[in-house]
Amino acid sequence: MEQSFLLIAQGLKPDDITAAAGGKLVPQLMALARQAESVGWSLEEAEVAISDLSQNLLDDMAQM
Repeated sequence: MEQSFLLIAQGLKPDDITAAAGGKLVPQLMALARQAESVGWSLEEAEVAISDLSQNLLDDMAQM
């Protein structure tokens, strides 16, 4: 999921990533969560994972 997330994140605004880190997924990231659900993740697991990935990306960006 991380690779797909990073590809999607390249096209998002920083505010979208911040929102996702707080649990509010923009449509592109919600589609990724639903894709993960289709291969066996629960939707909640996928949403939490995407929120975590968003926070990690924000943390990485802050260190630059």
